[in-house]
Amino acid sequence: MAILYLEKQHFSRGRGNSVCAAAAYRSGSIVNDYYYGEVHNYTNKSDVCYTEIITPPGTPEEFNNREALWNIVEHCEQRKDARLANELRLALPKEQSLEEHIPLVTEFVTENLVKLGACVDMAIHDKGNGNPHSHVMFTSRTLINGTFGNKNRDLDTKEFLMSLHEQWAIALSNSLKD
Repeated sequence: MAILYLEKQHFSRGRGNSVCAAAAYRSGSIVNDYYYGEVHNYTNKSDVCYTEIITPPGTPEEFNNREALWNIVEHCEQRKDARLANELRLALPKEQSLEEHIPLVTEFVTENLVKLGACVDMAIHDKGNGNPHSHVMFTSRTLINGTFGNKNRDLDTKEFLMSLHEQWAIALSNSLKD
């Protein structure tokens, strides 16, 4: 039976977070972090089944590159305690296959994040232990005419989180009906 689980967190320099390190870990890839001068290599992770970057229409092509996207996010923020990005963790139905998980997560993030102007970096993990899940990193600044604008504070409200829970419940329910 599918479990309804959606958790939101944010990445902040004040907490010592690096969005480049987080993106590398979640995607099981190598990301050079120009802000901290480090290379994050998580190519040895075996549970990463799928990754994709989804951006709003009209986004510059370079934003579809994980390393470029998250380094641009780091560069946009000037404060030493800046909130850099957000993440959703979503439990996926173990009764479904990866081929069913991909459109489920893609459609959910497109409708609820990308349409608001956020750039999304999603990854699906599955160790084969009955706990498939997705990590959805998204920018706290939305794109306006191909560049990051002000932070979208609406993405941090309790109402937005409740809306995400509701929309995720609907998406899960609809996916299990098929």
